Amino acid sequence: MRIEQVDLMQVFANQPRISRNRKNRAAGYSAFGRTDGGRAIRVNFRYDPASRAARPISAWEDQ
Repeated sequence: MRIEQVDLMQVFANQPRISRNRKNRAAGYSAFGRTDGGRAIRVNFRYDPASRAARPISAWEDQ
């Protein structure tokens, strides 16, 4: 099933577990959380401190 922008917004709104990604990766952080419908999604993202925004790099369904 395709992951839409609304899914990513729900994951970040539902207090995901966030960790640092491996060194020298395009995405500095990884978030694991669930959508409002219960889908488990992992998102690799960059954090921009100037705008306080998460910029998703990749996302996929997890278990």
